[in-house]
Amino acid sequence: MQATVSWREIPQGSAEDERLLFEKLAQDMMHVQLKTKQRAKAAGIQRAFHAKPIFASIDATLRFNEDLPADFRAGFAQPGKAY
Repeated sequence: MQATVSWREIPQGSAEDERLLFEKLAQDMMHVQLKTKQRAKAAGIQRAFHAKPIFASIDATLRFNEDLPADFRAGFAQPGKAY
């Protein structure tokens, strides 16, 4: 069974051609973001292309491991703590 390819390479020609293409892509993405912001009547663009996920639970516990590395300790995030 042979895999099908769903992508293709687009020859860019030169570094300048590639720069112009990426500039246009960035402009297109910003346009989509602004349209989405306006449609949602949002104050700002929170995330590029998707809403921030929200987690809700009636019965959940957030527990930090006893061996939580020092780099991950801050504020309430302390080894062995549970909330």
